[in-house]
Amino acid sequence: TCATAQIVKERLVDIYKNHNPKQIELLDILMAKYVNKEELLYRSVCAKYQLQPEPLPTKEGGQLAGSKSSAPGDAAAVREAKSKPSSDFAKELADAKGQQENKGNG
Repeated sequence: TCATAQIVKERLVDIYKNHNPKQIELLDILMAKYVNKEELLYRSVCAKYQLQPEPLPTKEGGQLAGSKSSAPGDAAAVREAKSKPSSDFAKELADAKGQQENKGNG
């Protein structure tokens, strides 16, 4: 959802401020690649920097991802994030950086 995407973006900005400030300028590109998969992006970034992801709100509003009554899609996103090789995520970051550089040259 839009609210979840905004929360993820805010959290990613905080992570990148501490771990890789140059990535903040590429965040919009990454967010565009992960539309409706924001949790996967968030968990991938947390895994890259060995951080414990904070729970995200679900569509129901009151429940948090990872709680016993979370939405079924949350578990799938977590499994996908855990199974996604970090090299794939690193490639996507490099692709995003290339796209940003191309925008500046055009």
